[in-house]
Amino acid sequence: MARKKKERDKDAEIRALREKVANLEEVNITLGKALRLLRDHEEQKPPETPPAQTPGSSFFKRTDSSEH
Repeated sequence: MARKKKERDKDAEIRALREKVANLEEVNITLGKALRLLRDHEEQKPPETPPAQTPGSSFFKRTDSSEH
């Protein structure tokens, strides 16, 4: 009886490990797809340009309250 229990436990462990492997394989495939999408997106982007300069608007300037 102890032998059968050990066999059942091993079988259960094998099933659990196979499920984990299958799950990790799915995750690996999904990550591969995400990386391909990211690379495709990066290839389609125009070359990096410096940020546009905003005019010297007082809205963006820091003011000192003692000036008022």
